Amino acid sequence: FSYLNVTVTSIVLTQKDGGQSNHTPADGTFDLRQLVLGNVTTLFEGDVEAGNYTKLELRIADATGDLVAGGQAAVKAPGGKLFLNQAFTVGAGEETTFLFDITVHKQGNGSYAFQPNASGSKVKQG
Repeated sequence: FSYLNVTVTSIVLTQKDGGQSNHTPADGTFDLRQLVLGNVTTLFEGDVEAGNYTKLELRIADATGDLVAGGQAAVKAPGGKLFLNQAFTVGAGEETTFLFDITVHKQGNGSYAFQPNASGSKVKQG
């Protein structure tokens, strides 16, 4: 892909007790091709209730890019979302950073889909 624009409509945090909080991204569309080799972006700036969480979910409305060989292609996210199932704590007044390690795979039918790499995804607290 020469670019891969992804539109995130919602960020959902699941608390250890099962409660959820929804957050609206600051800028919902970003180019994934720009977010490699340590380049990062801020999806949400705001307050999140301090506490223990078990999951972060990005709800994806659209993902489309230009193929290097020419043409455009849509990329599907499994279930319309990317998520990180990992326990983490949000401290009062502290910043929490999430790294999603994902690749795009061409499927047998010619379509494209995100494939998360759970072992490469992580949470950085404080």
